[in-house]
Amino acid sequence: MSSAGPSVTVQAYANALFNAAKTQDDVRRVVEDCAALAKIMEDHPNFRIFLEGPQIPRDAKRELADKVFKASLGKLMMNLFYITIDRGRAGLIPGIVSELLEVAERADGIYPAAVTSARELGLEERLKLKTSLEKYAGCQLKIQHEIEPELLGGIVFRFKDVLVDGSLRNKLRQMREKLISGVGSFG
Repeated sequence: MSSAGPSVTVQAYANALFNAAKTQDDVRRVVEDCAALAKIMEDHPNFRIFLEGPQIPRDAKRELADKVFKASLGKLMMNLFYITIDRGRAGLIPGIVSELLEVAERADGIYPAAVTSARELGLEERLKLKTSLEKYAGCQLKIQHEIEPELLGGIVFRFKDVLVDGSLRNKLRQMREKLISGVGSFG
């Protein structure tokens, strides 16, 4: 879950693709295609560079898309390739794919969230934390875990526009501020 989030253009393409998939009752196929593309782009970073390259002719990009993907991807995904290539926006495909996967999850009631902790959490800790955070948020969460030793302990939880800082670092900072200002009691 990136802090800046996807661009308006990426969101527009992803939403259009998702709505087209819903209209054609093909959401599952499009989600599978997006997941496969995301994996390919992760495994082959040069593919993204190729798509983004303004010096590479559109015909070459279309030819590669046909050669590599036409047999395995559905019509909607191929149309996405063609439209973005023709508009000089093929470099947006990785972002569109990522956003489409999040749009599909939100449609299923699953929302992205991030948990930052001072240390790696074990599987049991993650499951208990996920259960508690889903109860707090009132929905299912797909949690991205990050480690930041500077937190000292506790967690920081990010969900939508909510930030809950339950870290030891934050509690120590608050305590210091109270001591400096003379407010509160420490009994």
